[in-house]
This record gives sequence, structure tokens and C-alpha cells, in this order.
Amino acid sequence: MEKLILSQQEIEAIAARLGAQISADFSQQEQAPILLCVMNGALNFTADLMKHISIDAQFDYVQVKSYEGVKSTGQIKMIKDVSISLKGKDVIIVEDIVDSGLSMAFLTKYLKETYQPKSVSVCALFDKPQGRVNDVEVRYVGHVLEGNEFLVGYGLDYKNFVRNVPYVYVPSKDEIERWDRKAD
Repeated sequence: MEKLILSQQEIEAIAARLGAQISADFSQQEQAPILLCVMNGALNFTADLMKHISIDAQFDYVQVKSYEGVKSTGQIKMIKDVSISLKGKDVIIVEDIVDSGLSMAFLTKYLKETYQPKSVSVCALFDKPQGRVNDVEVRYVGHVLEGNEFLVGYGLDYKNFVRNVPYVYVPSKDEIERWDRKAD
């Protein structure tokens, strides 16, 4: 590990804060909002966030892919689509990190055009605004990243390794080399 970015306790506090904010924002709505987890990276965050939502809510997931190793390909692929109706509903996309905004712009546009939800907003553990290529608003921000470091842990991965670690950190060069060997 080169540097710890968020501890398990800090992540739990973020999930509690954002869960309370979402609950307050949608407490007066007749229909329950839908939390839409972006797999695989946001799985851990969505699970912890759900524990802190005190209102009725529905949950589903989608899977999109834009990364190979440590770099974005710039191409967004829909791997798994929603399985419940979004028409006329408030949808909150739950993401691990919003960086370039390419995936979020793609997913937001796709959901609006395909399913006609009442609204679509974004909740992200990490917001990295300096990396934006597309103008994407993150309504519920866990932690703003200032640097351009590659992060792993708590759902964020390198070649599908390290998703199970309960904190987020910058990996060392040795760790990346070890994962490269194990992935072959």
C-alpha cells in the first residue's frame, strides 16, 4: 500500500451521511426511489448505503464496462440492464467513482431514453471532478478526490483483485506487479 485514502470507519460515516440525505430528500415522495447499483465496483458501497436509508426504496443493478486494467477505454458497454420498471420513478445511480463522466453520461442518457424515469440522480463514493470529460452532476458526493491516483479496495479493483478490502488505498507498484502475475 502506498497511501490510505479512506478507512473503513470513514466509509461507514459517508454511507450514513448519504443514506440520511437520500432519506430526507425522498421522504415526502409517494413513490419509493430506486437505487441502481453500478456493478461490480459499487456493490460494497450500495450494500452499506442501503443500511442507512430509512425510507421505502427499491434496489436493482446494472453493469457497464469502460476500464481495462488501470485505464479507461473510452468505450462504454452495457453488460447487464435493469430488471424492474423505472418509468415515472426517481432513480439514484449508485457508483463507486465518477471520474471522466463517460460512464455516467452514457448510463444517465440510456436510462432516460429507454425507461422514461421521473428523475435520475447520481450518488458516488468518490467524485473526481478534475478528470471530467463529460459534464455530469453528482448529487450525493461521498468524498472529493483532488489527485489523479489509481485507487483500489472496497469494490474498486485492479483486474478484479482487491474488491474485498474494506478500505480504499493507492496500491504500490509491487502489488500491481503481483496482481499482473496472478491474472495471467
